[in-house]
Amino acid sequence: SDHFVKDIDVTMQVIPLRKVLKLFLEQISVLDQVFLYIKELKSEEAAGTTSNFLQAQLWKTMKDGFDYFQQLNDLNLLLPIYMYLDDYECGNPLGSGKGQNKLCGVYIVLPFLPTHHRGVLKNIFLFANFYSKDRKKCGNEVIFARLLEELQFLSNSGIDIETEKFRGNIKLPLALMLGDNLGLH
Repeated sequence: SDHFVKDIDVTMQVIPLRKVLKLFLEQISVLDQVFLYIKELKSEEAAGTTSNFLQAQLWKTMKDGFDYFQQLNDLNLLLPIYMYLDDYECGNPLGSGKGQNKLCGVYIVLPFLPTHHRGVLKNIFLFANFYSKDRKKCGNEVIFARLLEELQFLSNSGIDIETEKFRGNIKLPLALMLGDNLGLH
């Protein structure tokens, strides 16, 4: 019997995070605020308080797994990112066309931002958007291939940042994948 793969039309938009995060991190005072926040977290941790993922044992274990971390200096940084998935209905969720326009949004959150900036909508970055039914048709491997490629780049190669006070490379490994029950399963 002949096996073949049927071509399936899939509509998906992927935003190149390496470009978006470079522009974001090179904005005036963003890295200054990040460095100040990390310093505050270190002093909290020294006092026995844990309030952020950067203080957690999981992040410390992840950092130890990076050869890059062993070579950290003023020109290299390792900062975690979170990926969040959420399905949403952009049409009438109660009408006869229910589910026809259901989309999945994939977002990136930066846990190293100070608390008052982390939840602000402009600091949550859209990574990808696609029809939820396409994911069911094609499977996670096909849908997330491009996203994995971008995440691997951010983790392995990182992005070169140049500001008045910092010139170096920042690697951004995926630390957590978040979502509601439907999005994650």
